Amino acid sequence: MLITTGAAQSNHARLTAAAAARLGMGCVLILEGQPPAMRPGNLLLDALAGATVTWARPGQAQAEADRVAREVALAGGIPFVIPFGGSSAHSARGYVDCAAELLAQVPDLRNVIVAVGSGGTMAGLVAGLGASRVIGVHTGAVPDPVSTVAELLTGLTGHAARPADLQISTDQVGDGYHAITPAARHAILLAARTEGIFLDPTYTGRAMAGLVGLCAEHRISPGQVTVFLHTGGLPGLLAHPELAMESD
Repeated sequence: MLITTGAAQSNHARLTAAAAARLGMGCVLILEGQPPAMRPGNLLLDALAGATVTWARPGQAQAEADRVAREVALAGGIPFVIPFGGSSAHSARGYVDCAAELLAQVPDLRNVIVAVGSGGTMAGLVAGLGASRVIGVHTGAVPDPVSTVAELLTGLTGHAARPADLQISTDQVGDGYHAITPAARHAILLAARTEGIFLDPTYTGRAMAGLVGLCAEHRISPGQVTVFLHTGGLPGLLAHPELAMESD
C-alpha cells in the first residue's frame, strides 16, 4: 500500500496514484484541506486511478499518513510511506540524471531555473550541475527551502552542503502556497500567449515569474544560455478555470 501526502492538487500524489494502479498496489493519498464540492484537476485523476483520498488539517498530513500506515500493517498489509512531494535523498538522484541530460544537450549551459517545492528537484540538479548554475524559485511548499534543499543535497552526496551556496529566490510566494499570485498569473498568460507553453499556478507559473524577475533585475543577462525546467503540473492548471477570464 503506497501512502503519501500533499496539497489538494499535488502532482506527486497524482503520479503516486498512477504508479500504484500500474503496479497493482493500493494507494492512500493524505491531502491537506477540506474536500471540495467537485473534484477538478489532479483530484479527478486521483479518483480515476482508484486512489483513496483522506483529508487532513494543515500540518497534520504526516501524522495522518503514519496512522493509516499503522492501520494497514495491523490489517496484514505492507504500508510504504513516501515523503511529502516524493522528495528524499534517494529520489533526488533522478534529477542528477536530468542534469547529465541537460549538459549533453546544452554543453554551454549557464543557468537552470526551477521551482522549489519539496526540494528534491533542485537538490538533484545542484548535485549534477553545481550550485552556481541552478536557481530555485521558492513556492511556499516548505517553511525553509534553503535548509530543506541543503539537507537533501547532503544526504544525496554524502558531503555537508553549504546553504549559503544555494541560490533560491523567495519573492514569488505571495499570499502562500495555495494562492495564485499576480506575478504567476501574468507569467502563465505570457508563456501561453507567446510560446504556447502551459504552466501551472503553484510551481511552474511561479518559476517563470521568477525568471521574468531575474531578467528584469539583470541577474540573468542577455546571451547567457538559460534553461527553464518545466516540471509539469498541467492537471493542476485545469482546477483554475478563472484564469481563462483574464484579459492581460
